[in-house]
Amino acid sequence: MSDTPDVKKGVSRRVALKVLGGLPVAITAAPAVAAAAPPAVPPSPPNTLAPAPGMPALPPVAAAKGPYVPKFFSEEEWKSASVLADMIIPRDERSGSATDARTVEYIDEYAAYWGGWVQPRLRGGLMWLDHECGQRFEKPFVDCTVDQRRQVLELIAYPPKDEPSHRPDIGQREPAAQIGAAGVGHPEKEPPPPPTPTQTGTMGPPTVVPLKEEEKHATAYSAGIAFFTLFRDLTATGFFTSEIGIKDLAFMGNQPYDWKGCPPEVVASILKKA
Repeated sequence: MSDTPDVKKGVSRRVALKVLGGLPVAITAAPAVAAAAPPAVPPSPPNTLAPAPGMPALPPVAAAKGPYVPKFFSEEEWKSASVLADMIIPRDERSGSATDARTVEYIDEYAAYWGGWVQPRLRGGLMWLDHECGQRFEKPFVDCTVDQRRQVLELIAYPPKDEPSHRPDIGQREPAAQIGAAGVGHPEKEPPPPPTPTQTGTMGPPTVVPLKEEEKHATAYSAGIAFFTLFRDLTATGFFTSEIGIKDLAFMGNQPYDWKGCPPEVVASILKKA
């Protein structure tokens, strides 16, 4: 008798008996396979980033979820970003600081997601801070005193009103082309033409139209202004969408409300007018 099944007749009797005979062995072995220990899960890589000088330890919420491993920031950039974020939103009697709300983690995730749209601006901006502090105080941003950091930030913290957000997820907040000092150094805008010589008369050398003081400032600090505008926007977004920030706003949404109906005095007032 052949074990090869005939397609027309279906499975042969011998093959069927072999399959049925093997079932008890498979059933007996199944508990042993199920009882086998699962493969060990490798531990998460430790967070080697130490808090920046003067910064608090991780808040309880962050510690409960485990250490965060940055996807974009380097160790030095993480320290600088933490110090800068806490200068934008410091801890007070009402709520925690930006780092308490894990805002730098949000910015890091944001930069890792959007890639080349924002990474050069964030990385270059942190380098700009160190360079400016190095020229003024001969030390990087994180090693400066609070007053020294504030001196540098005041140069870039008050941009023109038409300064773009530089965020790819929300787009432009104003027309793409702007003429004036605010457009200097921004690819999203059409930069103003350089000063052109003007003839004072038919004779004599040409004279150059000098830049105004606000135009000089925008030209010299345009890179820092663009960076700080973006970083401040991301810091506020990360903070006020966190648990700490929502409590700071006293937001009352996303929870059930036991509505008792329209107050009787309001109903009486409506009926009286009707």
